[in-house]
Amino acid sequence: MEGKVKYINPSFTNVFGWTLDELDGKRIPFVPEYEREATMDGIKEIVEKGKAIQCFQTKRHTRDGRVIDVDISGSRYNDHAGKPAGMLVILRDTSERKKLEAQLRQAHKMEAIGTLAGGVAHDFNNLLMVIQWHVSLMLLDIDAGQPDFQRLKGIETMIERATDLTRQLLGFARGGKYEVKPTDLNKLVQRSSELFGRTRKEIEIHTKI
Repeated sequence: MEGKVKYINPSFTNVFGWTLDELDGKRIPFVPEYEREATMDGIKEIVEKGKAIQCFQTKRHTRDGRVIDVDISGSRYNDHAGKPAGMLVILRDTSERKKLEAQLRQAHKMEAIGTLAGGVAHDFNNLLMVIQWHVSLMLLDIDAGQPDFQRLKGIETMIERATDLTRQLLGFARGGKYEVKPTDLNKLVQRSSELFGRTRKEIEIHTKI
């Protein structure tokens, strides 16, 4: 009734590391300080009220200093005279389950982000189409020798690259169902060099394809 160990089974030793010889007649030193208050409340329910607790989610130290997630169930048992004699406590290591739950939550977040990315990509693509339409009309009215012609062609090139980005976003939104096709790596390097070369005037990039 004082929380001192009378028996632990081999599974406890496998999970937490302590043996019965080490803990016999002692309290188990595995309660983190931040879990102590909630743990004492649960023990109080068992000892004073005889009320069993089930699936109490908490954390415990192992002998080698790790902290693991556990579910605890506990109840009080009586002696032959019907007087409270001690507690029976069952601990279940839930670390792997917690890890899988966290991975599942992350997967749901990524799915939501993918849906959002798909919506943004569609709207952005519609805007690009309108811009492309206006640029195309302006190019029809301008001779190739005029200064604005090259500027408009530059805008057209940027629109094409932005369209490529929206395709990538849509591929992400569809769960990574990208189109597989041969890719000219030289063109990728050249485009990237041109893009970074425009970021600051002090930067000059030389490419060797």
